Amino acid sequence: MGRAQPEHSPFASEEAFLSRCAADFEFFCLHCLKIRTLTRDKKYTVQPLMLTDEQRAVSVYVIFCLHGGHDVRIIIDKCRKLGMSTVVEALGYWLCFFRSNFRALVIAHTSKATQKIALINKGFNRMLPDPMREGGAKEAYNNLNWPPDWGSMFECLTQGTEHATRGGDASFVHLSELAFWDADRRSTSAEDALTAILGDNPWAAIVESTANGATGAFYSRFTSSWREWFDPTVTRKIWKPFFFTWRGVGKYTVGVQGDTEVMHDRLVLEHKNGRIQKAEKLAQKLQYGAEWYQRVIDYGLSAGQVAWAQSKVRDFNGDLRKFDQEYPLTWEMSFLSSGRPVFDPEVMGRWIQEQIPADTRMFDRLADDQGAGQGAGDEWHIYEPPEFGEEYIVGTDSAEGNDGGDFSVAKVFARRSKRIVAEFYGVADPSELGEQAVMAARWYRDAFIIPEIDNHGYATVRRMLDLGYRSIQRRKPGKSVRAGTPWSQIYGWKSTEQNRRRTIGQMRTAVKKEAYWETSPRTRSEMLMYCFDGRGRPDHLPGQHDDGITTTRLILEADRTLRAPKELTEVVEAPKSAIERARARMRREAMGGKGKRKGRSRVAQS
Repeated sequence: MGRAQPEHSPFASEEAFLSRCAADFEFFCLHCLKIRTLTRDKKYTVQPLMLTDEQRAVSVYVIFCLHGGHDVRIIIDKCRKLGMSTVVEALGYWLCFFRSNFRALVIAHTSKATQKIALINKGFNRMLPDPMREGGAKEAYNNLNWPPDWGSMFECLTQGTEHATRGGDASFVHLSELAFWDADRRSTSAEDALTAILGDNPWAAIVESTANGATGAFYSRFTSSWREWFDPTVTRKIWKPFFFTWRGVGKYTVGVQGDTEVMHDRLVLEHKNGRIQKAEKLAQKLQYGAEWYQRVIDYGLSAGQVAWAQSKVRDFNGDLRKFDQEYPLTWEMSFLSSGRPVFDPEVMGRWIQEQIPADTRMFDRLADDQGAGQGAGDEWHIYEPPEFGEEYIVGTDSAEGNDGGDFSVAKVFARRSKRIVAEFYGVADPSELGEQAVMAARWYRDAFIIPEIDNHGYATVRRMLDLGYRSIQRRKPGKSVRAGTPWSQIYGWKSTEQNRRRTIGQMRTAVKKEAYWETSPRTRSEMLMYCFDGRGRPDHLPGQHDDGITTTRLILEADRTLRAPKELTEVVEAPKSAIERARARMRREAMGGKGKRKGRSRVAQS
């Protein structure tokens, strides 16, 4: 966005102007702070600090916490050159300027970066307007020290140095480019250093970085923060995650010829109307290639944005992975070479905000097949009890059953309403999962069970059979089984790479069309972390899980292949009264048992 010179509002006195600056951070930036910026013709100019949308989003949250008396914990994943360091330094400087004995601290990943960030603070301090100069600080190497009677200090240190090992008594800590700290450390890890700094409990801790692979302190902190922030079951949210892409930033686009823009718009329209071949031909003429054609469709890129991005990729010697790390379209893409979300971001954005039903029951285990629960935990979520006339499917995904590994999952799906109505998501050995699944299936009107049988799933299916349950997915539905075939070759869903891709594709389509409703916040959280990797293979991000996704896609597969739910007229007729049944029996006896007894549906009998 363009920068305009500030319009100074008239104030009755310098005290009034000072009071406005102390109360209004953005006003202070616009009227008191100046930065050196690079113009389009590659020349530096000094301009007032006019906040961009991205800078404003961060500062508004910090001010909200400040006025509300909350601690600030922010983690920012971003593309390059968005001015995040600038706005964080401006916040630290503002707090030091108007709060006595306030200590702000920035820790950068290299000494060169430390000096560069220190120059931002020095620039703020040197270019203060006349009414503010008396409140300025003295420069001491990379630090700013206010007079002893005010006592505030803004330090700039390099990670790994002795004084940067702990935050000390700093109230405001800015950790810059955390994703690159591990590469520059020789002893303790970045996570250890981060834990030590946060252990001093500063009022504000702001971590910002571009990504550097799907490992390390920045990756683990950001992904866990993102998952928890959008999980409605997490009541105490600590870290506020921000992601800022290059898409929509004015400087990350270039002008294109009119016919190029027209052809680009036609491409988008042809794809929207289902004329894929025509859209692909237009992409070839525009020299987008398969990758940028897909990105135009997925992210709504304009012709000017594509032109800028393709030019920038050439600056990285054609290394698209490096470009995506520095200028990601999604936060997932910043960590992975592709990182394209599997599930529609627009739909997920709505789903993730939904709260679970207010009358949800939570407990650790089902105690019987009548819905009684036991334990004060929340591994079982019962969103809706069984309903007369509904048909259900239970899916399972088995795990070893130890803490720290994958989760064991059982989910219940209502076929008519297309909703997940119950879920077990926790630590259970395969046999126990089989017991819980059978209890749930019997309670939910003798539901059909589709269990994944790979690895630990064999023990789960064995337990189901031992309990006498037979309404279980077969390997080859509809085909006769040769006598003597072992049970392990008859029951369960055996995963292959082919049917895995197919069922994930089916689930992806169902999400996009909102053809079913994912009630589980735990599965929604998994879906946020599920992406196409650099080879185009859908998978969860490192350190994350997909157990809920696996169970749901099996349920949707069973719903597709089973017969359609019976017409309601077949199942909702009220059972005959006891008197009617007695009279019918007497009539049959009088006829010598030759009268035909009308059959009832399985649902009515139950």
